[in-house]
Amino acid sequence: MNNSANIVVKRILSQIFTDNEYMELVYGIIIDDVIRDIEECADEEFNTSDVSLAVQRTLMKALNIEV
Repeated sequence: MNNSANIVVKRILSQIFTDNEYMELVYGIIIDDVIRDIEECADEEFNTSDVSLAVQRTLMKALNIEV
């Protein structure tokens, strides 16, 4: 699961960040929490929407926004 989720997370973040260095920095900070969220909230047949929601929830938690 990690490899396909990693690819999708990077694709999502690359749509937000124009600087690859910034994208990689954020990716490194959030990826473990995103993977954990996917494992807890999606089934084994997760899709891009599941990953997107996991990224959103992880970023909101990192910003101390109640989810």
